[in-house]
Amino acid sequence: MNNRLRKTHIPFLIALAAVVISVLCLPSSALAGIHIYQSQQILDSHTFESGGNLFFQDNDGQLHEFVTDINDPVIRNKGEGAFYTVSEQDVINAINSVRFPLEDIQIDVFLLPYPRRNILVSSAGKTSIYLSPGVVPYEEIQVHALIAHEIGHLVHNQIMPDSDRSAWSAFRRLRGITDTGTYHHNAAHKNRPHEVFAEDFRFLFGGTLANYSGGIENPDLPLPNTIPGLKSFYLALAGKGSQIHGLPIAGRLNVFPNPTQAGVSITFSEGSRIDGVPTTMQVFDVRGRLVHQAAVTNRNAIRWSGYVREGSKAAPGLYFVKVHNSRDQWVGKVMVSR
Repeated sequence: MNNRLRKTHIPFLIALAAVVISVLCLPSSALAGIHIYQSQQILDSHTFESGGNLFFQDNDGQLHEFVTDINDPVIRNKGEGAFYTVSEQDVINAINSVRFPLEDIQIDVFLLPYPRRNILVSSAGKTSIYLSPGVVPYEEIQVHALIAHEIGHLVHNQIMPDSDRSAWSAFRRLRGITDTGTYHHNAAHKNRPHEVFAEDFRFLFGGTLANYSGGIENPDLPLPNTIPGLKSFYLALAGKGSQIHGLPIAGRLNVFPNPTQAGVSITFSEGSRIDGVPTTMQVFDVRGRLVHQAAVTNRNAIRWSGYVREGSKAAPGLYFVKVHNSRDQWVGKVMVSR
């Protein structure tokens, strides 16, 4: 990524208005709420220049100054002398590797072109993951571990907020971190309950690459898979987000083969109620755009050919499948490869 400051020559108020409009008009995913914003898209629609500095407004309304020069004193490790944005494909692969029901979790991933001066490292908000660029290119295993960890933060931010004291008390008891003098929000990073939660999520639900280290940040705690009931605790949380577009999730879809280089067959993992009810199958890309739609007439013969509406083959990447009618809906995902 070029580390020189981009000159927009747009007056401050006009640029700020553009940022506000872009936030109000963000694309929405009809299935899982997963959106990935590339660095150029962020520069074009989520930044403005003022006083010679470049500012970024995040989804929570917070304003951040971008550090656009690798030689800025705040960047102590210059690495290879440039900022390297995280690979979008690595992010997609990492999300697809997470073994947790994400259909009810909104995930906005920002591939930041520059670090934020007040938060140099990657972080998560309520619905968003902000991936800071590296001073050397990211390795794929780093992206997988980072994404799985940050999704863990989105899970507790969205379905187990701090106000849910009973859930947090139950988690602390399960995890053996009831000592609030040691484990609290201002403690050392490894002892913060939010970080323990996110690390446990990565370990339990991240893919093989996300768990390349074989451990968690806090070596003083037992590994998550040795704690009886801990994985079930996380999975029970998924039931809290039981509504998508006003319909209950009746079950998950089995999609085979997955990954695929062509079409896929789709079956129900649980019982379905589609007989006599008009039912539709839809396919969405990772940005929430509808790429295919068809009526379902036979629950035992649901298939997506792997082609999108324009008649061309679907590009490689992650896709979400939704089968729904007026009573229920079922969801699944598939990775298209070449």
